[in-house]
This record gives sequence, structure tokens and C-alpha cells, in this order.
Amino acid sequence: MIQDLGLSVLQQACEQLHQWQQLPQYQSLHMSVNLSAKQLFYQELVSKIDDILEKVGLIRFI
Repeated sequence: MIQDLGLSVLQQACEQLHQWQQLPQYQSLHMSVNLSAKQLFYQELVSKIDDILEKVGLIRFI
């Protein structure tokens, strides 16, 4: 359940970032996200994050 909640919050944050980036003064805005230790052990974390970024239209920076 915590995984689903965390991914939902991440998706909402990404959607908001994408909206802000549509404004000229925020086009270069970036976001960092803190993850819990439990989330880091989630085997599908990277693929889920990639899915969210693709769905929202953001580019991943590592």
C-alpha cells in the first residue's frame, strides 16, 4: 500500500512540475524527490518512475 501511495504522490508532483514548466519563467525548473528506504528496495521502482515520467511528458535526468 505504501508503494502505491508513494507512486501516486510522485505522479502528482511530476504532473505539477510539467504544468509549471509550460510557463516561460519556469521552463528550466527541476525537481528532486526523497525516497524511503522501503521504496529503494522495491524491485520495480525504476520502471515505475520511468512509466510516470513518460506518461507525464518529463525527461529523466540522472
